[in-house]
Amino acid sequence: MKKIFIIMTIISIANTGCEERLNIENPDEIKLAVEGSITDELKNQIIKLSTTSNFNSGQRTPKLSGASVWIEDWDNTVYTFSETVISGEYWSDELLAGVVDNSYKLYIETFEGDSYESDYQLLKASPPIESITFKSRMVRNPDELKYFVTAHLTDPASTGDYYRWKAFKNGKQIDTIADLVLRSDRLFNSNPFNVEFTTFPFDPSDKCTIEQFSLTEETFDFFRLLQIQAGELGESTSTSPSQVEGNVRNINNPKEVVLGFFYATSIQSLSVTITE
Repeated sequence: MKKIFIIMTIISIANTGCEERLNIENPDEIKLAVEGSITDELKNQIIKLSTTSNFNSGQRTPKLSGASVWIEDWDNTVYTFSETVISGEYWSDELLAGVVDNSYKLYIETFEGDSYESDYQLLKASPPIESITFKSRMVRNPDELKYFVTAHLTDPASTGDYYRWKAFKNGKQIDTIADLVLRSDRLFNSNPFNVEFTTFPFDPSDKCTIEQFSLTEETFDFFRLLQIQAGELGESTSTSPSQVEGNVRNINNPKEVVLGFFYATSIQSLSVTITE
């Protein structure tokens, strides 16, 4: 079966710099891919637009240039974006910080006249990371002593909290789509809990930074589907992974498949230096 691939960058709180090839079933039709979020950090928020390309063509993912992009909040305040010198990358015209408990909606108008919009995305609060601890253990191939970290925090009293964490070693992100660290508060609502990063080894003197993102249930489900598909792609199987659709739609053609996701999130982070 002929397949199309898209290079999707998960833009959570900031650009991760990590790219994953996600399998998209066929179609020779070109699809819009949206990558972006609004965070509660004061900065130029970023939206990236691209289109799918045939994996066998050897071409880089085409960027979507010349679009009009803006975000509107629940109070009808509009925040405009402009394309930078990097094709397909749109930055907010002003430094912008999302506000907890407000909701945000993304709008896109392409140069060809197609109009797209996302669902409203609620920016939920994120509790602080209280501490990061680390322990050593032997790993194999080769046998050596490595350190693994655990983040400690307390879930707020509200129910329906969802989280994602990123791990950084000396400033470089080390988690990928296949090993996303995701949790819901179903088992620990309103209680202290720990997040163990068992697949990310550190050495003495490494600086470990953990970033934490609040998610809605819809965003959590999207990341889980991405994780599942990335795992399927890593296995040798004749079954093609299912297409992961996002929350952006063509206003005039709702049946058009649009890839990627726009969401709102609050970030917390904490760093620790590994010692023996």
